[in-house]
Amino acid sequence: MNPVFLPLPFLLAVLSPHCLVGSSTHLEPDRVERLDASLAVGENGERLPFRIDLERTDGTWRAFLINDPERIEVPEVAYDGSHLRLALPHYRSVILAERQGASDAFVGTWTKVRGAARIAKVPFEARLHVPPPARRVRRVLPKNVAGRWAVHFESDENEAVGVFQQEIGDDEVHGTFLTATGDYRYLVGRIEGADLELSCFDGAHAFLFRATVGEDGTLSGAFWSGNWWNETWTARRDPAARVVDAFAQTRWNEEISLADLAFPNTDGEMVSLARPDLRAKARMLVLFGTWCPNCNDEAPYLAELQRTFGPRGLSIVGLAFELTGHFEEDAHQVELFRDRYSIPFPLLLAGTADKAAATEAFAALDRVRSFPTTIFLTWDGRVEAIHSGYAGPATGRAHEELRRAFETHIERLLSESDAQILAETVRRFEALSSSSWWEETPDGEVELRLQRDGGSDAAIRIPHPLDEEAGKPLTSEAVLLGDALWIGNELWKVDAATEVILDPFDAGRRMHPKGNPTPLLFRKGISTPGALLAALAAEDPKLRREALYALALEQQVTADGTDFLVEALRLLADPSLGVRRTAAWTLGRSDDERAVGALLDNLDDPNRSFRREVARALHTIAARRGGERPPWLKRVEEIYPG
Repeated sequence: MNPVFLPLPFLLAVLSPHCLVGSSTHLEPDRVERLDASLAVGENGERLPFRIDLERTDGTWRAFLINDPERIEVPEVAYDGSHLRLALPHYRSVILAERQGASDAFVGTWTKVRGAARIAKVPFEARLHVPPPARRVRRVLPKNVAGRWAVHFESDENEAVGVFQQEIGDDEVHGTFLTATGDYRYLVGRIEGADLELSCFDGAHAFLFRATVGEDGTLSGAFWSGNWWNETWTARRDPAARVVDAFAQTRWNEEISLADLAFPNTDGEMVSLARPDLRAKARMLVLFGTWCPNCNDEAPYLAELQRTFGPRGLSIVGLAFELTGHFEEDAHQVELFRDRYSIPFPLLLAGTADKAAATEAFAALDRVRSFPTTIFLTWDGRVEAIHSGYAGPATGRAHEELRRAFETHIERLLSESDAQILAETVRRFEALSSSSWWEETPDGEVELRLQRDGGSDAAIRIPHPLDEEAGKPLTSEAVLLGDALWIGNELWKVDAATEVILDPFDAGRRMHPKGNPTPLLFRKGISTPGALLAALAAEDPKLRREALYALALEQQVTADGTDFLVEALRLLADPSLGVRRTAAWTLGRSDDERAVGALLDNLDDPNRSFRREVARALHTIAARRGGERPPWLKRVEEIYPG
């Protein structure tokens, strides 16, 4: 196959499928070329140096990005001595360059997709490598920076740690920085006198660190990430320097459980994290991005964990937060990631890479601080630990400590016996089945009875009144997984705190004790309109949710119910996802134009569950009004067909 070269400028959307792909064979190359390359990252001419090794075997070129000792093979390579194309599709990244006449210099561009409408272009240069003299004359002996440093980056509230290796009298320096969110991978560079330079280019990130050793022994300098980020940093020697505990940063939102969380796979099929086929003794949820180098470091280790511990009861699910927000593009990147690392567990698309939007999309965490974030859960969905970031192989001892910690958590989760799990599940099921549950439907009440029969669990739904039109009782298999109750293929969430069983995907649908749709309010003696309105400001989000639900049942939200409508509109921005979803459902019972406007303003919310509730409410309003279709209904139907 002859190599195909794309002309400059290059558009990422037309990555050639015909370029020569690096072979995985290990034959000795018949030709080797080394390029000393650099990227122009700074406004004042600062360039990030790195090395490219080109190897030809049987007419096929392979290329490697070198961050000594790391050697990253480039998946797609085309090179004919005059034109160079290095593509890393899994990072949506490509280098295109041309030889300048008969010289040994190449000039071109590194192009990287950084978001839906953000494409970075960084000037690239390279020259054929010329070996340095065997003996270099140094005008000044290099300072020694070997050891551990406490580091402060201008933009980071947490202290980082620098770990550097350098032989006495040598000017070559290796190392990395550990931060609260991960590490800066393999850095390599030199120190000339008191001036230190370290860099790394892995196809996704381009890092350049410069600093000067001061008279007091401290470091002071600047950091560049590509040509889009620059900040200052300082450091002081500290053999005891440590980053913040990665297991102590992030908290789980106890209001949210696995039953509330569902995301699409790469085929677009919605997958509930409480689905029975995902149950296991030990569970891990991993928030990651295919664009994230630390996530790429973690991926092969996660695959190893699944293969090692899977037969004993470990189940991992990856939740991808991608760059563009366009489903087809992001799904393709996730599939490339899965294939690249032979990942043997499900990968779902959960949101976009922006951390604020990711926090909204994955409301189970108080905040998404880093990619990756790894969550360890028990068999019934309780959180055992949350780890922010990932200390990769470049961190040496820190990486080994992380592996031991992860495997200790997994072993602890796997230690619970099958008999203990079965006994606890039976106890919970029998507690639920000790009374019947009632659901209000447009056709009347439906009674649910749960029972165990010969070791199997069943759910019997009985329409009331029981007549020919209502039909006969319906019996389905019932499966209880933590607080997730599956009745046939239908998922419900058991909310023990409020003594109701909720539909996690429809805020207006629930099962409750007969005649008492809000037991929590009954228990607290909250029943009058004034008391219910006051409860909307309660500290407990479940009390706010239940008060809002009760008010919505007792009166239609119209312009006449001004106080209630204003409160429902306000609660669309409540910190609690459950309250926000109930507010959307409540406003769907209104014909007030303020309700329609507020709901339309929330159609693009990052949280999929809330967005669907908003769309359902608007669809309900449109259906109730009848007549001519409102112009906004088409947009609504893209989210919720109705």
